[in-house]
Amino acid sequence: MEHTGLAPGQWSITKFVMLAKNQAIERPIGLCSVAYKAWLQMRYPLVQAWLQGYEKVAPWDAAVPGVTCLSVSIARVFKCEVAVATGCHRATLYLDLSTFYETLSHAKLIESALTLDFPASVLNIALQIYRGGRIIDAEGSMGPISFTDRGVIAGCPAAPALSKLALYQPLKTVQETGLCAGLDSWIDDVTIDEEDKDPQRAAQKIVSLYRTVSAELGHAELKISTSKSAFVCTDRQTQWKMLKARSVEPTAAVKCFAPGPDPEWQSLFPQAPDCFKAQLQVRKTGIFTGEFLPDDNVYFGTDASGDVD
Repeated sequence: MEHTGLAPGQWSITKFVMLAKNQAIERPIGLCSVAYKAWLQMRYPLVQAWLQGYEKVAPWDAAVPGVTCLSVSIARVFKCEVAVATGCHRATLYLDLSTFYETLSHAKLIESALTLDFPASVLNIALQIYRGGRIIDAEGSMGPISFTDRGVIAGCPAAPALSKLALYQPLKTVQETGLCAGLDSWIDDVTIDEEDKDPQRAAQKIVSLYRTVSAELGHAELKISTSKSAFVCTDRQTQWKMLKARSVEPTAAVKCFAPGPDPEWQSLFPQAPDCFKAQLQVRKTGIFTGEFLPDDNVYFGTDASGDVD
């Protein structure tokens, strides 16, 4: 198979089950061929080696071993607290991409894979599987076989790595602007931070970054979910300046997070009081100090303990 570069025909038929995401949307999960997944397991060291190299050229990628989405969120909240304590104004752009896996362009993936030297044998076979026949099983009924030249399959072990290819160029362009105070991506969730002593400059910079990333994502044939994206500011001044700066932008809401005592943690992490054995102290600046300890061995799915000071 690897000699010819052609995947067996039996591998190219994928059955999809539909899992409810919300009342309006169902998420397709592909049940790929067991033989294909077994082959991919044997070749996955190639992908792991590539991922190690990718970390060096894409420092914004937070979906790496040892990091959780919760730890990224806590670090961002703490930076907001520090910004308030030091008299800075901070704004964050939270972006969610609509039907990310399903809309990835195969042509764009190939282009990015060539640039980043993604393992060609894995990409070649995976794309043949993605372009193969799809049978959707929903509510006990199976639809006719269909084909597509877009998207990766949720349920394929290679899909998370391949999804990184799609965001590389857009986020690289954002980073190269030199305006970012922070940039993180987690599969299809992107967060961009801006910080400045002047609220108007902070607002102008974050709006400029939004325009840049929006244009780049458009070039990559990706669509922003405006209903799930938002600007979040650490103070009302920045919020007001941003409302003026983006008055012509048809996009997400502008929200304000005003750091303060302990209820802020409860609003951000409503489950935290049940999960943490923590004794928090609040300084007048609003910075939280104390030790976070896991209730049992884990919280939010990951081992974690340490000092926040």
